Amino acid sequence: MEKCFFSNRIYKKDLPQKDVSVIQDALLIFNKAKHTAYKFFLDEYNHNLKYDISIHLQIKNRYGLNDYFANSAVQAAKVVLSSQKELNGQYQKNLNHQIKTRQKKIKDISKKINKKEKVLNSLVNGNFNIYPGAREFKKGRIYGIRYKKHTRIFFNAYDFEYQYLRPEIKN
Repeated sequence: MEKCFFSNRIYKKDLPQKDVSVIQDALLIFNKAKHTAYKFFLDEYNHNLKYDISIHLQIKNRYGLNDYFANSAVQAAKVVLSSQKELNGQYQKNLNHQIKTRQKKIKDISKKINKKEKVLNSLVNGNFNIYPGAREFKKGRIYGIRYKKHTRIFFNAYDFEYQYLRPEIKN
């Protein structure tokens, strides 16, 4: 079943140039009034200023608007300011979450670095010690590293030569 909706859309090309310029001027003045009202509200919020004349009357007198347009500009400015206040709280929550996540990542990486340094120092000192859950391992005189798809195995060539190639020489 198809429905047909009636539309009152007006195109600029269909209107006389005089009407188009009047509409553009009205929109320009409304946007200026909205920005000015926003500035007034922002000054009230940030600097605790109180105006003798209401913002609605200031906008109405400054731009020569009627009550309808002045009130619309003031209400639009209020909405923008309240939206920004709410978004500011969300931005702070997001930033705090990002900070906590990065601190946790830094902590995890520093733990890994400390474990790797301990393994390296133990290897340099001659007694290979591994922490539980490491991907490195030692079985007798064979050393290995586990990767996702393969394992590399190393051995001490000096020990291999004397044990397996020259069985007559015993330590």
